[in-house]
Amino acid sequence: MTTKQNTKRATEAATMSKEDLSKRIAAAKLELNKALVAGDPTAKLREYLRELEAEQKKLVDSEDAQIAAKEAAQRDAQAAEAQRINEAAETLQEARDNRLVALSTRFAIPARPVFDSRNSFSA
Repeated sequence: MTTKQNTKRATEAATMSKEDLSKRIAAAKLELNKALVAGDPTAKLREYLRELEAEQKKLVDSEDAQIAAKEAAQRDAQAAEAQRINEAAETLQEARDNRLVALSTRFAIPARPVFDSRNSFSA
């Protein structure tokens, strides 16, 4: 296998889907086993297999990163919604308290003066 073929294979590996990559890895392993049994040199096959496995790891890592980003976005959206609900509840509580204060001042019974025997002016 020449360097040009290795470069071509690496380029192909970069654009493969997960299933295609798994098939290529299985084929590379089979090819490597055949070369080992036949006693052929395996350095280039091992290098190719490592490249495919590295590409597979990158693909899995990128999928995991996408999933983590989606989950983080969902958590942020839920936190924002919870914050909005809490703020609305606080606003309603404040409005209720203000209405109660307004009603209590409107319908308040005026306090009657209490006779103070110590005061000489009240008699």
